[in-house]
Amino acid sequence: FGAWGSPECTEALKKIDDPQLRMFLVDQQVSNVPLTDVAGQWKIAKGNEVLKWSAAAYFFGVELRRELGVPVGLVKTAVGGTQIESWMRREPLLAVAAKHKAGLERWDREVAEFNEEAFKKKLADWQVLADKAKADGSKAPPKPQRPNESVRKPTGLYNGMVAPLVPYTTRGFLWYQGESNAGNAAEYRTLFPAMIRDWRAQWGQGDLPFLFVQLANYKDRAAQPGESQWAELRDAQLSALRL
Repeated sequence: FGAWGSPECTEALKKIDDPQLRMFLVDQQVSNVPLTDVAGQWKIAKGNEVLKWSAAAYFFGVELRRELGVPVGLVKTAVGGTQIESWMRREPLLAVAAKHKAGLERWDREVAEFNEEAFKKKLADWQVLADKAKADGSKAPPKPQRPNESVRKPTGLYNGMVAPLVPYTTRGFLWYQGESNAGNAAEYRTLFPAMIRDWRAQWGQGDLPFLFVQLANYKDRAAQPGESQWAELRDAQLSALRL
């Protein structure tokens, strides 16, 4: 949400007060199976409240209000630093990236065999090691996680934060992701179109508009042409325009 840090936005925040522009903020939830409900809240566009929104989505909503002159509701279901695989349904993901099959099956087993009491014991043991590492000035071991805590598990965020929204009437989708997939841009050429097609199919409202933002020119300009993972990812995004 870097846009909120600009001087123009700081001043503009003081003037925001539009009860007919609202956003539903979906609480973060990971699941290995599709859920049917989400937690969250509808928020009115007013002052600093919009700092919790997506800046890109907010300004998109403002433009819709200006152009259409009707109430506008946006739904924000997003987690920063995640890969596209986390936002895909299991079947279409495996159809284009079968390499995830073993990992998803292992995750299912972990959930089925999970024991909360045993986990608490494991967490307590980790805390002892972490405290010792801090005292010694060394690196602590990775903190244990419950099976449904990692936002980087393929299909996990779709199941927890998109699947429950599927019955909800929508006019289209806004997508702002890609940085975390820059290392596999070639695969993104297949994953991104597969996800777009599947989301449209799940909503069953035809070819709903799917608007997306190409990766920004965030990094320094190179003095000479050369290899660039971000450029490859941008090109993969560009190829999705055929949809």
